[in-house]
Amino acid sequence: MDQQLQVARARWRAAAAAFGVLLMLISPLSILHLRRKQRTDDIVLASLVQLDDFVASADDVELETLVQFDDLIDDFAALDAAADDAAAADDAAADDAAADDDAAADDDAAADDDNLALASATDEYATTATCGQHKSPNHDRVPDCTHWDQGSCGNACCVAEIDVAGGVDATYLALRAYLESGGGDGGYAKASKRDASGHVSEDDQGDYPFGFDPPLPWRFTTSATHATSGGYVDALYLSVGETGSGSKVRMSSTSTINGALGDMGQNYKNLAFLCDGLGWSAPTIKFGCGYRS
Repeated sequence: MDQQLQVARARWRAAAAAFGVLLMLISPLSILHLRRKQRTDDIVLASLVQLDDFVASADDVELETLVQFDDLIDDFAALDAAADDAAAADDAAADDAAADDDAAADDDAAADDDNLALASATDEYATTATCGQHKSPNHDRVPDCTHWDQGSCGNACCVAEIDVAGGVDATYLALRAYLESGGGDGGYAKASKRDASGHVSEDDQGDYPFGFDPPLPWRFTTSATHATSGGYVDALYLSVGETGSGSKVRMSSTSTINGALGDMGQNYKNLAFLCDGLGWSAPTIKFGCGYRS
């Protein structure tokens, strides 16, 4: 019995010793394994922390990107609205410009019509000594028809003078020839030296005017008529006298119809047209020839 006990104890001691040796061999490996495991856990934990930080950062970036994207959308919307406003303004400006162009075209057309009317009136009256009895918008633009008299001589009349470079005889002869020819429009006519009662009055007054005190300058006196295109006849009286440097012509025109209190400038026109036809300058108004705007 004792021997068996001793054998068992010896086996237990041998087993314990072997276990101790085994433990001595295993322990360093276990510690190393544990250390490696701890290090791995630390790495994993650090990676997880970095991953969380990355995810959080990505979330922030995504949020900021979304905000920036929303701002960009708002900017595009504002630009689109501004473009619409600019397009509307351009359309309005184009419409206004088109309206202005249309208005300008209408004005130009109206001006062209006025110019055509003026040209027609000017063509009609520039070659005749007729102003016409109408008071049209173009009337005052017809040559020499602005001196509208209103009965200065009881009837409408115009008295004017002009200095001529030629001598008295040459001036009279030119005037007489013009009247006898009918003038520039065929409406002038020199009156006869004999009246209806047979009285004779020569154009050449000789020395008769110089016998007055003071003497009169008029060596020649004559009369004539002018008929307008409308058949109105005006009476013309003309005297030619000598000056120190040439000659002077005094002329008058008087309406012959009863109650001619507005001649539409016709009496001045009769005289101005005659002077122009003779190559003289415009006559200087002395009396009548009133102007009404």
